[in-house]
Amino acid sequence: MSRSHIIVVHGPCGGVGKTLIALHLAYLYASKGLSTVLVDLSQYGALAPWLQIPRGSTTGLAGMVTALDEGGVADGRIRSALVRGPNSPNLQLVLSSGPAKMDRVQSGQVEKLLKHLAATNEVIVADTGADLSDRTLGALVAATRILIALQPSVVAGWQTLELLDLLRSAYISRENLTAVFNRVQRGGRYGIEEYRQAVGLPLVGMIPESPDLRWAPDEGRPPAIRNRSAGVRAIKEVAHQLIPIFSPKELRRSWLSSR
Repeated sequence: MSRSHIIVVHGPCGGVGKTLIALHLAYLYASKGLSTVLVDLSQYGALAPWLQIPRGSTTGLAGMVTALDEGGVADGRIRSALVRGPNSPNLQLVLSSGPAKMDRVQSGQVEKLLKHLAATNEVIVADTGADLSDRTLGALVAATRILIALQPSVVAGWQTLELLDLLRSAYISRENLTAVFNRVQRGGRYGIEEYRQAVGLPLVGMIPESPDLRWAPDEGRPPAIRNRSAGVRAIKEVAHQLIPIFSPKELRRSWLSSR
């Protein structure tokens, strides 16, 4: 790869599956041999309980930004705070440090941390909260690609338009923005054409409502990325649209093309 990628998964409202998407993307890139870091920017943090990682096992994100601010032996302190992704030798995790510490993390610190991690890794995937917090804003500024996760509804379209206004006021380029529909039901009323007319962001995929995507976090296990179900095929297509990693054979029979 010619450069590192910083992919930030965000959305205008909660419950759209941002963490699930970020988790699967990170595991997919790592499975292809890319050195990948998955960063949990949410206040309470979903990655640790989802992957059954004991809380307090690392200083987390807050400790990393403190190390960068203090300089000196920052690299060593950051490496020691990274957690190896379960069942994935190419994946490392930056976990949330808990509500009190995360609230004190500033946008410039997050931007600096993500770029620091990108200097020594090929892919950074950052999972954000639903609110446009200081932490989230720093990640969006650092991002090379921003993936807006939506549920297929007219309301989601209006919420996205409001988000775009906020991002424009923060001087975040629209060129870095893409979108994905998650939890799509066949025959849903809000379709791709309505989205294009109302919002106009490039659409990189449509992920169906699928129990096979949820079972891993429900059971506290890493994603089953070798699963050939419709949900996993759709996630693979999204990952490939952001960073080409699959052969045409691996992307055959995508859920989107079979609708």
